Amino acid sequence: MNSVLVIDLILILLVGYLTAKPYRTSEDNVDILYTQENKTGNYEYHIYQEDSKKEETGKIEKTKNGSSTLRTYGYYYYEVELTDNDVTVSVNYTADENGFRATFKIKSYDNGDRISCDCLKSLCGGSCALG
Repeated sequence: MNSVLVIDLILILLVGYLTAKPYRTSEDNVDILYTQENKTGNYEYHIYQEDSKKEETGKIEKTKNGSSTLRTYGYYYYEVELTDNDVTVSVNYTADENGFRATFKIKSYDNGDRISCDCLKSLCGGSCALG
């Protein structure tokens, strides 16, 4: 009798899980989305939201040794609320045959910096400029 009850409970939970709607789809919080690509492999896109922005461009370019490589240039920005303090983080990056390189800037409003530069450096892998 107990095994039938356990199987029924598992089936009810499984059906509930499989039929549940997602909390939010990704298109719900995108305010503006722009994308462009061409037949040569180059692309560009921009995503703007209320508290963040992301832009990226990818171009196929020739290297010094004559081979082709994809060079990606990008930027993203977001705001974080920490108690009485708002923090904005902006990151510029390049990815190419020399690897991924990022620099970021942290700007704090009101009560000074709440997220330490060292903490964000460990997450982003770039240099830090407070301002």
